[in-house]
Amino acid sequence: MFATTPVRRATVVALAVAVLSPALVTGLAGAATQPSNSPFSGHVGTVSCGSRGNCAAILSVTYLATERNGRWGRAIEVPGLGARYDVGDQVTINFLTCGIGYCLAEGGVYESDPSRFVPFILSARNGTWSKARSAIVHGLGKPGSATITHAACAGENCLVIGTYMPQTGLQSPFYITVRRGIWSKPRTIPGIVLGSDVLLQVSCAPGGACTLLTGNVPAGSFATTSETAGRWGKTRPIPLPQLTDYRYFFSCGSPGICGFAVNTDFVAGPMVDIEHRGTWRGLRDIKGLPADASINGLACAGASCVVIGDLPNLDESNQWAFVADSRNGAWGKPMRIHQTGRGVAAGNASGDAVSCFSAGDCIAGGSRSERAGAAWLARQRNGAWGPGVAVPGLREIGGGVAFFLAISCTPTGYCTAGGQVDRSGRARGFLVSGQDGRWREARLISPPPAG
Repeated sequence: MFATTPVRRATVVALAVAVLSPALVTGLAGAATQPSNSPFSGHVGTVSCGSRGNCAAILSVTYLATERNGRWGRAIEVPGLGARYDVGDQVTINFLTCGIGYCLAEGGVYESDPSRFVPFILSARNGTWSKARSAIVHGLGKPGSATITHAACAGENCLVIGTYMPQTGLQSPFYITVRRGIWSKPRTIPGIVLGSDVLLQVSCAPGGACTLLTGNVPAGSFATTSETAGRWGKTRPIPLPQLTDYRYFFSCGSPGICGFAVNTDFVAGPMVDIEHRGTWRGLRDIKGLPADASINGLACAGASCVVIGDLPNLDESNQWAFVADSRNGAWGKPMRIHQTGRGVAAGNASGDAVSCFSAGDCIAGGSRSERAGAAWLARQRNGAWGPGVAVPGLREIGGGVAFFLAISCTPTGYCTAGGQVDRSGRARGFLVSGQDGRWREARLISPPPAG
């Protein structure tokens, strides 16, 4: 996530939150001075949309860009970081999620002397960001410390999760609910004590139910626990084979229906699982997908999920972008996304990211290598995928390779896609937004002015 050349990643889920209560977190001391970062290399690695025309994005893991009423502003530095930070310190924003009227971002400052990580959290109301505050939470009633690690929401109702570390004993997860801008007190999640496992992600469905993913990534063990109206269910392990050298994706579309996918070491091929009626069935191959295929994204909505990735041709001279859908708990065969436009080659396409606003209605994005500045977006309507069409305006602002890193859609069909485009030999971040698959012109996202 922090590399100069960004790694493809799963689409981030949406979240809404209010201005943080001083009773829950402590402040960051010092005047508003921004730590410096490495030389700028632009890419939009995360986007999140709360409502039509109101989204946010992370630029180059350091800056925040905000869309308000359909207009994107210039990216800004994290406001409110203290003057005690030195020139050599590094700022990173780890996650960003938005809901109706609110956004939340979490990150940290890597201090060089002494060497340590200082976490922070900040929120936005109607597109205006608050100052960063420490992500250390108070109010659990026992000696120790607790840090916010992730959050997700459906509409105006949100779930914030974190890890509580007592002075003695094992760490355990806690949660905070945010309902229409009001934060609850932090509470521990019953029945879960984390040893070698850690909190990984939370995903919330439009109905308000949320699912927490825990696991030990090096060991390849994962489990989920769901919450509905403050009540937590039993932990449900995800049956996995022995895995090495893999990358995972996780998303939930409705209560008890989530998707889990992994890229393996290209020996067994990509594998997927879907939770059906609260039960994980175990990872399995997608029929028709070769071992050297690659999954690059997963999105779920309602009772179905979609994966997107790259499908090499039989002669391995180029590759195709593919999607595969789940229906009634079973995965269908992969389908190629065909490309449109003058001079488009038969293959030479990759599938980068996907997001869904309802079951059978999704947006997928990817890149093409046959000409400069080429990237595509495809619309799924009522379960049927259309062709990949060129991103309007992207060729004019970029002269080299272009690809997507993230797509975020609201339940009403408003979507924003972001990624990286080469402009005069320099990587730059770009964004494109639209309603129901009708896209506006792509635009570059610029960092704050130097100095």
